[in-house]
Amino acid sequence: MKTTFNNVGHGEAIFIQLDNGRGIVRDFGRAKQAKYTSTCCFPIDLLRSCRHTRKQCIPMIRKRTLDAVLSHAHEDHFSGFKTMCDLDREGVFENAYIPWLSMENLDSLGGLLIKYSLLLYRYYDPNTRTALNAKNWLLAAPVMAYISRKLWCVSAGHNVSEWGVSKILWPPEPSQSYQEKLRVKLVAYLSQNDPGSLFLELLNNDTEEILDVLRKFYPTSSVDQTGSEISSEDATKAIETISEVLLRRDRQLSSPEVLRRAYKSTLDDHGLVFEIGDGEEKALFLSDANDATVERMLKANDIRNQHYRTIKAGHHGNRGAKRLQKHNVTAGVVVNCCGPANNNYRGPSSEYLNVSKGDVICTDWNDSGSKWTGKTSYKISNTCRIVL
Repeated sequence: MKTTFNNVGHGEAIFIQLDNGRGIVRDFGRAKQAKYTSTCCFPIDLLRSCRHTRKQCIPMIRKRTLDAVLSHAHEDHFSGFKTMCDLDREGVFENAYIPWLSMENLDSLGGLLIKYSLLLYRYYDPNTRTALNAKNWLLAAPVMAYISRKLWCVSAGHNVSEWGVSKILWPPEPSQSYQEKLRVKLVAYLSQNDPGSLFLELLNNDTEEILDVLRKFYPTSSVDQTGSEISSEDATKAIETISEVLLRRDRQLSSPEVLRRAYKSTLDDHGLVFEIGDGEEKALFLSDANDATVERMLKANDIRNQHYRTIKAGHHGNRGAKRLQKHNVTAGVVVNCCGPANNNYRGPSSEYLNVSKGDVICTDWNDSGSKWTGKTSYKISNTCRIVL
């Protein structure tokens, strides 16, 4: 197994080449403030433009042995997939995998997040990051369906047989009560901080309209976990419908920051986490979940005293390290997919130095006045990719 971590600044775009001839594009984020990104033509169709990736991916596209994984739909993980859809790259991937979310009704976690997405998008300017992230999450399923031949919504325990030895570790299985408990907690927290303005009845019809669209893409029970074959026409219609509903403007929101923070953390904590490979080749790909969620993930999967060849660090190297140490989870090498989000960004956490038995590698650091003081402790790439 060979893994290529592409340098996209503060984002993730990872290519995994399996020994059985299959390939996985795990997240495909936008390049921002990355020194070497321009040589790879990010985010414009990396699979066809970057000379390194083209040589690996194009044969797999032709043989239908290339899969896509979207951990979660924040722009630094998702924007490249959206660009492929905008460029009309239909059916490039054989399969696409996204995290499962409950979509039964307006009160389910998925329904609640649709309502919050609408509120945020309509409150903020459509070109702001907050509005774009809200829109991206709603578009994630139809976009991934458009650029693949089959869409899978997966949860912990799902086995992807085409990948050989592998396991989806997070989010929790649909049959568990975790999502319901989180939904209740989220409602109580936001209602307390913003009483009376979050749950506007006028949003229910719009939320239901989008929910009806997304139900075609997401499974609605623990039984229905098979991949869905969706025509490009259906995906295109879904994207158009969601975009139209979003544009019905409404700015009635008294505490947007409270909602923005709670919304973002909920999407982060449901990011898709998986391990792949066996023996000395085994690798762990963390998403952007916070430390408490990483703890739940490790306990739920009974991961302790485990050594991986490679660990992709959580959230650009900022999350998860202490919980890995607590469970004695180590790696031969840790990779931080990082880069300065802004000048105040203080860089990845030094805790990952205690997880790695070898190097902690950062994809890139275009130092434009950032406040990261621990640069000398890390191995920082000076190319457009890291191959392990």
